[in-house]
Amino acid sequence: MKEKVLWTDEGTGAKIALVKAPVGVMDRRHTHPEANQFGMRLTGSMKWVSSHIPKGEEHGLSMIEEETIAIFFWDDPPKPEVVE
Repeated sequence: MKEKVLWTDEGTGAKIALVKAPVGVMDRRHTHPEANQFGMRLTGSMKWVSSHIPKGEEHGLSMIEEETIAIFFWDDPPKPEVVE
């Protein structure tokens, strides 16, 4: 997976990033305790739970069916915490 940060708010830590993911599982199960996450698939094909993930909610294990580019926005610092 590759990430290109498009914008970061130096005051709040909010961030917008493009993510390019190959076929397979995109990410491990995790949370963002400090940030709500919003996402939109731009190209490709993937299965994910929701385009909006409230802060603190477990998510991940998104299945990429063909190479995918998506845009993500976090309203505070993303700081992901992996869930074992």
